[in-house]
Amino acid sequence: MQLVVLLAAEGLGALTASFGAEDDVDAEAIFRHVDWVFAGRPQTVPPGVRFHAIDPQFLDTVAQPLGRERPAWSAADYREPQRMSRTSGSSGRSS
Repeated sequence: MQLVVLLAAEGLGALTASFGAEDDVDAEAIFRHVDWVFAGRPQTVPPGVRFHAIDPQFLDTVAQPLGRERPAWSAADYREPQRMSRTSGSSGRSS
């Protein structure tokens, strides 16, 4: 389900970044640059960042058919950032 949320957010034009739900050494740094955090496990986020659990209640809401009012699906321009990625090479913090 996390992949579905990720693709839906990107389809709506949100810039996304993935993190490990447990023991991600970069999660705190990522969370300082976001508005929302969606995860299957609880996360500690800075003030002003909203956390939303991907739990059964959330999944029930997502599974509801869309009504007449539908979100705009807008592909980002190819020059706009679409996804943040990171790498640490083989170990350690990301760069």
